[in-house]
Amino acid sequence: MLTGTIVLLITLLATLSILGYSIAVPLLQRRAARAAIDAPPPAPLPSRHEMRRHMIFGLYCNADDPRVLVPRPRGRGWTINIRGEELAMAFWVMLALTIVTALVVALMAKAAANP
Repeated sequence: MLTGTIVLLITLLATLSILGYSIAVPLLQRRAARAAIDAPPPAPLPSRHEMRRHMIFGLYCNADDPRVLVPRPRGRGWTINIRGEELAMAFWVMLALTIVTALVVALMAKAAANP
């Protein structure tokens, strides 16, 4: 039971660290760009049509786009700019592992309560 809880916490922390990285990196890059004296002008924001090419399972993955939250290319709402395809896949895998581990912990607790 304790092992399952520890695994659940580790996978949850890994998932949150991916989100934290995706939010912190562009903020730090913006701060560094402001501090640079000879910084080039920012690139224009991509169009919605171009944004569709960077969508992976509902997450936007474009390191060239400085925004953290971006409007969804289709429909209404917002999505997170994860910045890399590898991070998007890692995020979904870690989220799936978190859900599976939570289910296993819940089933183990139920089995332990009803011997």
